[in-house]
Amino acid sequence: MERKKKSEKQIAEAVTAFAKYHMPITPKLVAAGIYSHCVIATLRNIVAPVERKYAGEEKSCRLLEEFYGNIFDAKKRLLEVGVENILGQLIGNSILWVDLKSGNGVIMFTFAG
Repeated sequence: MERKKKSEKQIAEAVTAFAKYHMPITPKLVAAGIYSHCVIATLRNIVAPVERKYAGEEKSCRLLEEFYGNIFDAKKRLLEVGVENILGQLIGNSILWVDLKSGNGVIMFTFAG
């Protein structure tokens, strides 16, 4: 159990560093959980207030969702490799969801195989 907690902390730190250096976000808090088939990292308060207001219109919301998705997809392999190194397990895919209303996000890493 102690090893799992250490790995979750390392993943949270890796996600925080990735967000800071490769995306236009700085999460207030990142927490990670390791499960049998995936890793889930929650990111609190990643959407700026002006973007949250802008996302009130449907078209603007779609544009922001696309923006965050494209930036994540362009660099996500770097983060996947970091998680693989922490866990010693291959990542098959990862995805970022951003809730523009709450300003929070989730990254899910699914294990390969």
